[in-house]
Amino acid sequence: MSNLEIKKIYGLIAGPLNNKLIADLRQKGEEVLVFPAIKTTNVKLTEIAVDLIKNPTDFDWIIMTDVFAADYFIEALCERETDFFELDNLTVCALGEAVADRLRFIQVHADVIPPNNSDEAVFSEIRQFVGGELKNLRLAVLRENSKTFSFAEMLRRENAVVEELPVYKAGFADESEIIKLKTLLKGGAVDEFVFSSAEDVLVLRFLFPDNDLPEILNECKISAADENAFHALQENGLRPLYFHHK
Repeated sequence: MSNLEIKKIYGLIAGPLNNKLIADLRQKGEEVLVFPAIKTTNVKLTEIAVDLIKNPTDFDWIIMTDVFAADYFIEALCERETDFFELDNLTVCALGEAVADRLRFIQVHADVIPPNNSDEAVFSEIRQFVGGELKNLRLAVLRENSKTFSFAEMLRRENAVVEELPVYKAGFADESEIIKLKTLLKGGAVDEFVFSSAEDVLVLRFLFPDNDLPEILNECKISAADENAFHALQENGLRPLYFHHK
């Protein structure tokens, strides 16, 4: 926690949803550390990913690991004019309520939403859903290019057939600025971090890929300005409060 008693130091992610709040806080004399938004682009899909889009029923399950993975997969389905109703023949696992919301826009139902995003919770929820029998179950895990998930290996150990399919890549424009901001956050320089969307939460997961968010944010108040952000924070092991700014 910051030792400053007069000014409260806020942390927010750059972006349209937060620009007005950042300006309002600064106008009131508050200090704000602005963390960069993540930059995402699509990637060249693997042959298996292309086959999945053309013939979704080649798999038994699709696991959407975050909102961007869902967005890019939906975009790929649209480009190839795949009928969304074909996904009804698969079991769809969404890692988070925000991912499930993305799927509702195309009238696809998420059959499984783990209570949190830990690998153990994801594995346990899938295993329970199928009654413990994972052998030869075919699962497609849609993810960011550099990400790997331990739950995928846990499923393989149960003789499931798991394909991890990158559908996008993510990065930040100014690495030097990121190092400075990460150091400040880990050092307890932020009194309150305000999240306005599930994407804001995802930014911190990319900033600190090797750390749990509760560990990074253990010295600051966690606030959510929106329902999806609130759920996303809970799914990442945090205990948010709703943000109220006068």
